[in-house]
Amino acid sequence: KTHRFIYYADTGWAVGAEESDFEGWAFPFPGVTLIEDFVTPAEEAEMDYGPKVNFRKQKLKTAGFRGLPSFSREVVQRMGLYPVLEDFRPVEQCNLDYCPERGSAIDPHLDDSWLWGERLGRPT
Repeated sequence: KTHRFIYYADTGWAVGAEESDFEGWAFPFPGVTLIEDFVTPAEEAEMDYGPKVNFRKQKLKTAGFRGLPSFSREVVQRMGLYPVLEDFRPVEQCNLDYCPERGSAIDPHLDDSWLWGERLGRPT
């Protein structure tokens, strides 16, 4: 069995996936906003822009970083159309193509609040 939950944006609840260790479990999962199809397929190209980060040493190198690329301007402006994101200022852009058929996945983890703060915008 697996340890998986599925987040349902319409209810704001996390529900244990069928045939998982947590099947039948459900609980409110506040603080998550899911905006489906926020980026277009063309915007989903694999790119990574932002300051260089060493997560192990918790160090940040901003030399050479001059801001996000111009083509991301439209995505950032679109973020401002959503009340939960209207004051969000991205400092990094990382568009990744997670394809389960190739073995791609996001392992459960905690994001580094020492660097990004309490809020992440992650189009994946």
